[in-house]
Amino acid sequence: MTTLLLTRSRAESTSSVPIAECATIRWDGKVNTHVIRPDGSLERFKSVFSQFERPGGADERTFYLNIAMNALAKEDTTSWA
Repeated sequence: MTTLLLTRSRAESTSSVPIAECATIRWDGKVNTHVIRPDGSLERFKSVFSQFERPGGADERTFYLNIAMNALAKEDTTSWA
C-alpha cells in the first residue's frame, strides 16, 4: 500500500504562520483506492476510475494514482478549510 501526500499552503491566511493542509491518497487496488481529506472524511475513487480504461502495458497503480492526483488538483481546495 502506498501513501501519497498532497500539500497546499494558504496564502490568503491572515496568520503570519503559513497554514498547510494535506490529503492522503491510499492505493488499495482500482476498487478500494480512496482519499482521506484534511477534515478526516474519506472518499473512494471507484466512480472516477470507472471513467477511464487503462491502456495495455500501462502499470495499473501508476495509471490510476495519476488519475486520482489530477482529479484532486482540479478541485477547489478552498472548501477543505
